Amino acid sequence: MIEDDKPYFKNVEGYYIKEIKTYFDKIHVVENFISPSTAKFLVDLQKKYLTVTPHNKFISGGFAGYSITPYEFVSNYSGKADFDIALDLFQNIGNSMVDAVSIYYGTPFVAKTLFYSHMIPGAENKLHMDNHYIDVDGNMKIRENEYDDRAALLYLNDEYTGGELFFPLQNWEYKPKPGTLIFFKGDHTIPHGVKKVESGERVNMISFLYNEKDKLKPRTRPMYESEMEITEEMVVESSKKGISLENMANKNEPWYAEERPV
Repeated sequence: MIEDDKPYFKNVEGYYIKEIKTYFDKIHVVENFISPSTAKFLVDLQKKYLTVTPHNKFISGGFAGYSITPYEFVSNYSGKADFDIALDLFQNIGNSMVDAVSIYYGTPFVAKTLFYSHMIPGAENKLHMDNHYIDVDGNMKIRENEYDDRAALLYLNDEYTGGELFFPLQNWEYKPKPGTLIFFKGDHTIPHGVKKVESGERVNMISFLYNEKDKLKPRTRPMYESEMEITEEMVVESSKKGISLENMANKNEPWYAEERPV
């Protein structure tokens, strides 16, 4: 199951921090990124501040923010002690997630989004790709503003059944321990999803990161009218045909390239 096992990653000064394991050469896992006690503390603090996600009644969110550069999140203090403590933890842990991803890849990344996901029974996240999509004609296409994004998921509890993170091409399911960070580039080689939560509540922090080279205003993952709900078989078949670049701003460079046509 583990094709590559990197025992540590280094920060910029060369100090070793946190054990990291790489699965299938693509999916990176750091257990105890934060302590289980910190994870539980954050969950308990935010419980009364949840708001229902507009497009999904089974998923609620707590604190959310968007960032153009690190340490510039939008969320503000409320004057309520428990909310403000939780917000400090949320934002500073989010910055640490950005740092960990940047250090590992040796590339400066910036938080495009950082949000809190609280899934109740009935919630699921169907199979999808973060950086690619399949259109109605079965063509694999690049999400033009998501070409080099990374996903970082920090798990805050394990008091639920169902809700496993799954990667069908790797034939792998995973239910992380509280405090575990997972990060990866969600391209066509690792489509993934979350199985339906059967009981309990599944809580984690999620951040999508983009390369700091890009100076455009951050945006959420685009959805296209021609986008299809995908299956494992569709991913395999469309990958055989190759990836269409017709919606890329520049056919030869990643979307964050310094030189772009106007």
